[in-house]
Amino acid sequence: MTGHEWELSLTFASVKRLRDLHGFDLLSINKAEAGAQPLITILETDINKMVEVVIGLLRPAMAKIGDGLSDAEFEERIDADTLAAMHDAFWDELFAFFQSLRRTDQAKAVEKQRSLVTQTIARAATAIDAIDIEKIIGNAFTNKLESSESTPPDSLAAS
Repeated sequence: MTGHEWELSLTFASVKRLRDLHGFDLLSINKAEAGAQPLITILETDINKMVEVVIGLLRPAMAKIGDGLSDAEFEERIDADTLAAMHDAFWDELFAFFQSLRRTDQAKAVEKQRSLVTQTIARAATAIDAIDIEKIIGNAFTNKLESSESTPPDSLAAS
């Protein structure tokens, strides 16, 4: 995002504001309703929810700038690099918040979630790298040729 540098900070007031306005209870990040995913998983896997949380955390700073920047206008300025930086800043701040709060269990959950996602992405990339494109193309052509050889052309089938 060009033109502004934002400092992401979790405070009790910001955590409470997120809960009250958006229903995101960062103090209960590992809890989930029956059959639902915990918030920690939702925020890591649903980038839209994570951005919503970050915008909620930045709302007071955005208001201080006084340029009338709406959520939609803010989101318009988020490119891929900004999104990646926003993601990392959020998880780093959440980890630091729980460490300072002496909730090492929650801090460890944040670390574990990040590790899980990193390893999942690495494994997916390895699986994608292992795809033998030439083999797939070869099989497609072989199957197509075998299929066309066993099916007589329409002109022969009509005789």
